[in-house]
Amino acid sequence: MKPMKLKTIIFLAILGERILLGAFAWDYHIAAWLYNIINFPFGVIDIRLDRYLWYTYGPSHWLTDEITSGFSFLITSTLQAVLYYYLIQWFLNKKEKRQPV
Repeated sequence: MKPMKLKTIIFLAILGERILLGAFAWDYHIAAWLYNIINFPFGVIDIRLDRYLWYTYGPSHWLTDEITSGFSFLITSTLQAVLYYYLIQWFLNKKEKRQPV
């Protein structure tokens, strides 16, 4: 598989999963746990930072507006996708080395 296609698939999967579980995480504790496990470490940083800023500064501060939150969400989603991409590449390279010739 071409690297760019794999990167795109991983990014879209991570983005979709983070949107879905992130929406459910506010109401269901199991979704919050799944979100934190699957998106370790960058998703955990994002959700903890968002909640900290929300409770510290309130809803009318520029750090808690939609643009800033969306920007941090995209940055941490990209970092999470990069992490998964390199983990998958490492696993595939390790698997190729094990195969007998």
